[in-house]
Amino acid sequence: MSSPIDWKKWYLYRSTIEGLLREGYTPIGVAGGKGSATEEAERRLAEKGMIVKSESKSKSKSKSKLTSWARIQEQRKAKGLDHACPDWTLYRSIAASRVEPTSRVKERWILTSAQNEAAVHKPFFRNLLAYADYLSARISVGRFTYQLSTVSDRARAVSKRTHSIREHIWAPELEEYLTSERFSCGSDVLFCAEMNTLPTAVRPLSGLHTYGHGKTAIFPHAKVALEMVPTGGENIPPAVLTTGCCTLADYTDTKAGHKGVFHHVFGAVIVELDDEGNTFFRHIIAKQDGTFQDLDKLVKEGKIYPNQRVEAVTFGDIQSPFIDTDVALATWGFDTETWKTTHTGLIDVLQPHYGFYHDLIDFKSISHHEEKQPRERFHTFINNGHLVQGDIDKAAAFLTATSRNFMKSVVVESNHDRWLEKWLDRCNHRHDRDNALSFLKYEHARYLAEADGDSEFNVWRYALLESPKGRLENVSFVPEGESFTICQEHGGIECGAHGHSGPNGAYGSAQSLSKVSGKMTIGHSHSPTILDGVYQVGTSSNLKLGYNVGPSSWAHAHCITYSTGKRTLLFIKNGKWRA
Repeated sequence: MSSPIDWKKWYLYRSTIEGLLREGYTPIGVAGGKGSATEEAERRLAEKGMIVKSESKSKSKSKSKLTSWARIQEQRKAKGLDHACPDWTLYRSIAASRVEPTSRVKERWILTSAQNEAAVHKPFFRNLLAYADYLSARISVGRFTYQLSTVSDRARAVSKRTHSIREHIWAPELEEYLTSERFSCGSDVLFCAEMNTLPTAVRPLSGLHTYGHGKTAIFPHAKVALEMVPTGGENIPPAVLTTGCCTLADYTDTKAGHKGVFHHVFGAVIVELDDEGNTFFRHIIAKQDGTFQDLDKLVKEGKIYPNQRVEAVTFGDIQSPFIDTDVALATWGFDTETWKTTHTGLIDVLQPHYGFYHDLIDFKSISHHEEKQPRERFHTFINNGHLVQGDIDKAAAFLTATSRNFMKSVVVESNHDRWLEKWLDRCNHRHDRDNALSFLKYEHARYLAEADGDSEFNVWRYALLESPKGRLENVSFVPEGESFTICQEHGGIECGAHGHSGPNGAYGSAQSLSKVSGKMTIGHSHSPTILDGVYQVGTSSNLKLGYNVGPSSWAHAHCITYSTGKRTLLFIKNGKWRA
């Protein structure tokens, strides 16, 4: 008589192997990748004490328990018996998505800028040339000028009674790439190379928001900045942004000059045009040695290293259940109709170590904005959006479906998430029979925690963890006011603040938080922004949520953080995130 099947153990083995297949480890009999998925699964489970690692009987060849187990599962599957055979196709799908673009690229541009009388950052420009050759991209370098004359220079000029103006000179390495002419990159992006802005300008985009006449306008400048331009109707808002620079910082010994050095960025903007007419743009920012990463490509010392992971993706505000269908598919391979995931989204290509979720729950069911709007409350009711537990369960299910074994999911408590706490504080369950049981459940949990002296209890986190629709054991939660810092070896980037709370109790915004010491990546406003050390993501929700009437600067955008400590905003357009 055969022994009973240990399904719990089988499912553990299968889930571990499948997670490694998604990370790039290979199936049995397949060479390459990061190594054998079954052997790596055995190693990791042995480290956790969940399996006894097999001992090698030969010095030349190791024996893997999980490889043998997987072969047995394949045999059982072939015979029609109960089995837990891993889905080996997960490796093929992830391998393909990491190599193949989502569509055909028609044209690419790499846009940067240069200062007169300044030397080229040779390692960075070498990498730009190598990457342009790799991508078959055209490099264009916009110019800007800066007066470097000193007091003594001006004194000598006065003593000689000369008023001649020295002609501006640029580094000879840039001669064939320099331009001062405006040109189009696709139908809706302009490189405004005619613009000459002082590199010490504190706000280089000031007064330029409508300069592109409804198109995204890119300006040559040493400081990296980005803002969205509000637009009406169903139109996607254009952006205004600056490029970064390929020449070394060379400024006067003044306050403005030292600030200019501080904000001087070695960077460029990549613009891609696909065969369907979609244009995509994103920044590439280099380290001091000229090394940079663009998506899953690392460029170092003139060489291209593909299939690189990123450090983190901070997703545009989720606002579950109002998640945009195209964004969900492009980002997580998540179908908002079936609530199934195909593992073909951008996170499966970039494989971030961390994924940050802001405004996970919209909580329209208990929106205080609708308390005195009976018609809107009725609209929410007939669309079955009035149940608090329903909002919580959908968010927990979404978080479970979009999690990955290679990515640590981090949920940042945001202002919409806080609505649960506010609802418990201000409402009476006797007046809301549909949500009475939920109210009593969470209020009871709050009071028990208070009685036990549990000062760290968080009812929002408790509600998500208690949801029967989620498996959130490996999810981290960052309560309001706490910190989650990444890339600490590069000075640190704060990713645990949503952005709704500013300094000293003031209202939060990119503007107010740009004055905070240190770099931050935030959400909240749904309007992508780069302002000094603050990167603000857009939204993953529908662009119209009822309360944002009039012209809007909302856009679908995530923030990618590389292991170099550099960042870029990645825009989702027509269901795609790149050409």
